[in-house]
Amino acid sequence: MLDEIKENTPLENLEETNESATTNEANSTVETPILTSQETTEALLDEVILADEPKTKPAKALKSAVKDQPLADDNNADLETLVETLDNLVNNGPINKIKDEVEAIKTVFDAKFKTLLETQKAAFIAEGGDSIDFHFSTPYKTKYNELLNQYKKTRAQFYKALDQELQDNLKIKLDIIKALKELIDNVEDTNKYVAFKNLQERWNKVGQIPRNNYNDTWQTYLHHVERFYDLLHINNDLRDLDFKHNLDEKEKLIKRAEKLASEPNIDVAFKELQQLHKAWKEDIGPVQKEIREEVWNRFSDATKVIHDKRHEAFKDIKVEFDENAAKKEALITSIAAFNPEMLKSHADWQNAIKSIDKCRDEFFKVGRVSRKQNEALWKKFKEATQLFNSGKNEFYKLVKNEQLDNLTKKRNLLNQAQTLKDSEDIVAAAEVFKKIQAEWKNIGHVPRKYSDKIWHEFKDACNHFFERIHAEKEVDNHGQIEAFNAKKVYLEALKKKAEDSKLTVTQDNLQEYIKDWKTLGYVPDGKRQIEDKFNKFLEKSLEDLDLDKKDLAFIKYKMLMDGYKATNNIKKIENEQFFLIKKIDELTREIQQLDNNMSFFSNTTESNPLFANVLKTLKKNQEDLKVLKEKYDYLKTL
Repeated sequence: MLDEIKENTPLENLEETNESATTNEANSTVETPILTSQETTEALLDEVILADEPKTKPAKALKSAVKDQPLADDNNADLETLVETLDNLVNNGPINKIKDEVEAIKTVFDAKFKTLLETQKAAFIAEGGDSIDFHFSTPYKTKYNELLNQYKKTRAQFYKALDQELQDNLKIKLDIIKALKELIDNVEDTNKYVAFKNLQERWNKVGQIPRNNYNDTWQTYLHHVERFYDLLHINNDLRDLDFKHNLDEKEKLIKRAEKLASEPNIDVAFKELQQLHKAWKEDIGPVQKEIREEVWNRFSDATKVIHDKRHEAFKDIKVEFDENAAKKEALITSIAAFNPEMLKSHADWQNAIKSIDKCRDEFFKVGRVSRKQNEALWKKFKEATQLFNSGKNEFYKLVKNEQLDNLTKKRNLLNQAQTLKDSEDIVAAAEVFKKIQAEWKNIGHVPRKYSDKIWHEFKDACNHFFERIHAEKEVDNHGQIEAFNAKKVYLEALKKKAEDSKLTVTQDNLQEYIKDWKTLGYVPDGKRQIEDKFNKFLEKSLEDLDLDKKDLAFIKYKMLMDGYKATNNIKKIENEQFFLIKKIDELTREIQQLDNNMSFFSNTTESNPLFANVLKTLKKNQEDLKVLKEKYDYLKTL
């Protein structure tokens, strides 16, 4: 496992010293490589937010390729491709080397899915849906989430196993150090050098150990190696040969380090420098004590050149970090400025949500910040968005309850509609349908999952009822046309007789004419002028009769009501009934009051003018009451 991550795992923290503090290799048994004179360089490096800018070329290529490709109309095809790529990475790629590729896929997938989601939501709202009822997902999104969870679990397991392997390697190296100490103290001189070489070979084969144990372990090991060489008094030829070999190898490392000064890519130079330091410390032994300081200083000087260049580069990065942090801080302030208590309506919340989403998108588009800044900003960002989301959720929870109340109201109206749709009392049912349709329009939204179903059921009930009315009207219209033609012939015949003086006009035969006219039936709405012509004919005929004014007035009243009946103007007849009932009630109470007042007169003769006036009013009211009752009785026959 350690071999798999060797290239991508940075070396253990390399100690930094100033030139004045450079360790004298000739006077010390521990080699301490010099990286830079600035203590903040490594700390700043650790703070870089790597997720903002993938370092591996495959990740950059993936982002660039998909970013440059325009969003297709079939977004699902793009999502499917991304999910397949992610599936292949998670299940087939080395888990420790695919982070940048996974992050690149996440960025592109989330952007494409957001675009698709907004398109679907706009279509949903355009069809009359409420945004709070909108829900959309695809099999690709579900698979995508599953793969991300699998990636996180596998990665966690990998690094857990890696940590255990580092601990095991540490134990092996500590055992080697212990064996080296025993070798120096106990083994016979003739066997020391061979045993020492065996321990060195074992040491070099052991993999990496935990970062925080690295320096102490290495320095302890190097200290005992130095002790071995310093205390070795036999076979000096082998010792000198080993020193010469180590010097040759370190000369090669120095030349490579000096050449890195001309490398334009500081990241590439630094990464190779780490490998050189690893080889210097772990793969190559010491040189002769007399030249040890000189050799070390040359390597240290070459190292310092690279770190100075890198430090200058990080100065610019620090400025960029601070500028980006200020932008993110401003966006967080904008988000926090939204007060949920000031948002009272659905429109207010939708506008606020769009503004928050815009701020959120801009927040993530802002470039890198330091790790320390990122943690503080992310905490503020989450707190601001969570406060807004809490208010939003509370508002739409209340809206949801209101919609459930609306659903109950609409279900009640639906039950009325379904009960009345086959009613035989067409006129009364039509009035109820008009009323419940108006009430339906005034009721607000219901939950989306019920909206279409209840609306179609209500609409079907209304359509069923009004289609019945239209069907019956079609039948009635045919009969009404026949009635109009018959009435036209009948009226022309009456007029012809009247012109020829062959028409006998009496009160009785006028009633017969009216009765015959009624039996002919209703006429279409557009031809009701025939009724007016008939009434004018009757009125002219009545003028020729010697009738009492009251009788004449009553006959005309009946003709008027009959006309309403003939034109199916039920509303007029009902209004007349209400009027008569009201007048009858008023006159009845007046008559009772007048009867009561008369009991208070001591002089009940007509010579008393006050009594005479009350008596006259009483008689008139009684006569009017009689006429009203006759009219009311006639209306009840219609």
